[in-house]
Amino acid sequence: RGTFLVDKLMPGPKSFVISSNGYVTLEEGVTVAEGVTTDLSFTMHPIDKRLPSTLSGHVRSARGGAPVRAFLEIVEQKRRLVVDENGAFSTQIDGGTYTIKIRAADFISQTKLVTVRDGDQAIFNVDLIPK
Repeated sequence: RGTFLVDKLMPGPKSFVISSNGYVTLEEGVTVAEGVTTDLSFTMHPIDKRLPSTLSGHVRSARGGAPVRAFLEIVEQKRRLVVDENGAFSTQIDGGTYTIKIRAADFISQTKLVTVRDGDQAIFNVDLIPK
């Protein structure tokens, strides 16, 4: 845990890389406003401690963008997710590369590869093509 002050930054979006021996390196973004102190809070985790990643997103129709009730299968984990009525889903998984199969009635199925790192907040949106 620590505090640091960066002085005389121009307003706008900024990216900071935070690293320390034995901890997972973080990259955090913040928008700096003129004349305002901006706080950036973060938590560093030891390298030897795995953190779950969050994989979330929406399944939509490629024609018009309406939400689609679908099933997602994470092949390597033999796990199935049901997308809600808004086309949304969210799950926690370990960092790695996964094969995701997306199926819905009256739509062409898709298979995608997704890679997430430990602790990531990954967004995975899918547009399905109607049959």
